[in-house]
Amino acid sequence: MIDQLIHTIANELQVPQGNKEPEDHWKRRVLYSSIGLHMLASSYDYDNDSMFDDSLIDDSLIDDNVSMQRILNRGQHLSEVYRDFFELEAQELAEYIRALYIKTGYLLHTANRLTYPGTSCASYGNLYLVRGVEPWKVGRMSGLGTCSYAAQGAESSVECLFHLEEKDILSWYRQFSENLQWRVISDLPSDIEYINIIEPANRGYWTTRVPKKGTVLCRSANPGERIYRLLRIGTSLEQCILPSWRTEDGEYLRIAIALRVLAGNPPAAAIRRDGAIIHITSSYLLPSFEQNFFELFSWPGQRHSRWNRIISAQLLGPMIDIFKRFGFTIQEDI
Repeated sequence: MIDQLIHTIANELQVPQGNKEPEDHWKRRVLYSSIGLHMLASSYDYDNDSMFDDSLIDDSLIDDNVSMQRILNRGQHLSEVYRDFFELEAQELAEYIRALYIKTGYLLHTANRLTYPGTSCASYGNLYLVRGVEPWKVGRMSGLGTCSYAAQGAESSVECLFHLEEKDILSWYRQFSENLQWRVISDLPSDIEYINIIEPANRGYWTTRVPKKGTVLCRSANPGERIYRLLRIGTSLEQCILPSWRTEDGEYLRIAIALRVLAGNPPAAAIRRDGAIIHITSSYLLPSFEQNFFELFSWPGQRHSRWNRIISAQLLGPMIDIFKRFGFTIQEDI
């Protein structure tokens, strides 16, 4: 029974199986997208059996918003039903999906309640990335993101729709560094750790080793009082304390990646094709908006990794564009 359901969902959402992909991995991806779509559907708050027939919808049943818990409950209940397919606990998986939808504008947050956005889209080639389309009209998904081969709603660029940086990382850094305010200091701040820009990322993002010279990002070692700053180490010692909006929610990675590229040690993204799907393994997380976009339109690989993801082949172009814009070395096996 469950196998028949999974094949039906896969056909409806056009979720293909990779040529070499194990059956259980494909089923997990299908159900992952289905859970996300049902969580989006719950934001419309239709409580009748005719929710997929526009002609039968009674406008009086539509609320402008629903509670955050309602959407979480929908995802949690479905995750529990399909628990044998997932590595995360039901509540953790549902919370992850809900948070990602809020971060990417698929769900709008207001006073502990959520609602759906207006329909908008961005084209890449002949594919449209769509946000705010009614769930019963969705005919294609990559990860948790909805796609279409026809424009729907207001059209925009991918960068504008998902708040992605349009400049390449070095152009961005040059503009960013022009506005920094430096202050001479006599000694290095105490109890800090430095961003690792020399050693491979798998050695850890942070190190206690003091750089000999150059510009380096550092932060307080105590998680309870994070202060991020840039240091310029040379004949004199200077620091620039960074505002929280430059560093919170993973935004510090924008600066860290720029410093790695400037140091001649850029991060890498390995890309491998398996039929109609693409495996992407990155050595470094992207900054917040770009990482959210990457995770939205991809399925997690093993252990729900944020570094190892799977996308539909049609999404390869925009993903490669993003990684190249951030100076990643692209290792293709396609």
